[in-house]
Amino acid sequence: MYAITLTFPPTLKLTPEAYEQLAIANREVPMELTAKGELVIILKIGK
Repeated sequence: MYAITLTFPPTLKLTPEAYEQLAIANREVPMELTAKGELVIILKIGK
C-alpha cells in the first residue's frame, strides 16, 4: 500500500466539511484528512 500526501497552501484550506463532501463524491478513493490539513490518498497496489 502506498499513499500520496497533498499539502495545500494556506490560501486554499481544505476544511473538514469540504473533505467530507470530497470523500462522499469519491467513495471509491480511500483518503483521509490529517490534523495538519493534508489530504492523504491511499493507493492499493496489487491484490
